Amino acid sequence: MEILVPSKCMHPDWGASVKVVHLDRLDRYYAEVCIICTLCEVPMRFIGLPVGFMMNLPTCSADGVVASLPCHPIDEMMPEEKVKKESLELLVVDGNTEEH
Repeated sequence: MEILVPSKCMHPDWGASVKVVHLDRLDRYYAEVCIICTLCEVPMRFIGLPVGFMMNLPTCSADGVVASLPCHPIDEMMPEEKVKKESLELLVVDGNTEEH
């Protein structure tokens, strides 16, 4: 197990990196976010996020330094919205709509 020694750096300036990933087969996107002190390169740890990966909820890596944030282009329907729209279109019968 690695023993962490407190840094003498006061961490006055931070930088962030964001990598957006598109899972083609699922038509899903998520952003991987990391925040690092620009002077000593110590990473920030994300607090309050569950560890792991979920398609609809923010999560973080086991060490807490990478946040995975689900996202989607605002000008596109999300996969579940497409399914709902297609299902509603199938309910159109003889020009009338039936709501369920």
